[in-house]
Amino acid sequence: MEGLVARENFKLVDGKLVIVYCAVVFRRDGCLYKATSPYRQVAPSSIQDLQNITPIAPEDYQPLLPSDAFIAHDPALYYRRAGTARYLDSIEQGLRHLHSLGFIHNDLNPANIMITEEDIPVIIDFDSATAPGASLQNVKRTHGWFDHRIVVSQQSNDLDALAEIRTWLTGSSPYEYRFDL
Repeated sequence: MEGLVARENFKLVDGKLVIVYCAVVFRRDGCLYKATSPYRQVAPSSIQDLQNITPIAPEDYQPLLPSDAFIAHDPALYYRRAGTARYLDSIEQGLRHLHSLGFIHNDLNPANIMITEEDIPVIIDFDSATAPGASLQNVKRTHGWFDHRIVVSQQSNDLDALAEIRTWLTGSSPYEYRFDL
């Protein structure tokens, strides 16, 4: 078994997100499989460490996401997560709801989006959230996920970051990213 990528998946328990399992992609005998691992800190070393093993159809391959936690490094691997478009639509709905409440997140990035056990994306980390028009001078944001020229809180901050995430998730060229590092 050649492990390739692992992702943490969360569940809402008593109002808190807790890690439920790690989603794992691995290759065996030239085929790709997805599975779950109940262990967070230890990379699975054998198939016996995995649960819910399912083959991945070749037509579902696409480049791995840049920030995936690689268990074994294989940049040539292609794998597309089912439902990426659905995730993005749900995240946009969440942002629009937040905006309707009079808040701008201002720090939307992949680390601030969790997936529940029910496969629902949840936006987290609201310490940078402000009202529209508020100064961003003392607001902490994640390097590489915002336009440094924007100095006030506005809806386009979140929507531009979502567009960046969309580019990142769909395997586009890094030259297509919106924000300079």
